[in-house]
Amino acid sequence: MIVDISDQLDDLDVFTPEMLDAKADIQNGDILFIHTGWHRYSFLVPDGDEERYIHRHPGPHHSICDWLLDKKIHLWGVDMISTDHPMNLPIGPFLGKGGLEHWAKVRAKVEAKFGGSEKVDEMFPAEAYQ
Repeated sequence: MIVDISDQLDDLDVFTPEMLDAKADIQNGDILFIHTGWHRYSFLVPDGDEERYIHRHPGPHHSICDWLLDKKIHLWGVDMISTDHPMNLPIGPFLGKGGLEHWAKVRAKVEAKFGGSEKVDEMFPAEAYQ
């Protein structure tokens, strides 16, 4: 099943199982591919935006994990660099020296988008990390 939610997503957005179910009749055991449209920023395409592709892609709400298990979906993918949201990735350590500064910039953008530090902590709780 390919589910296209590209018309609903922008930098650092969060998508939910409800968004996917609203777009397609996803059955138990389906192989699922989520089209976010983010492939257009890949470093593999002319005029791609590597920073946007890697550090500002959208990602799922952590509730997708239980939803995938309940739906018996054992194989899924996305047209992004990761199946996780940047706030659930260890992007600081991946960047080496200066990585934590970059992570702080990404977090600041997420806080501005979703309404502050408390809201972000609620959306991305430590117990749901990776």
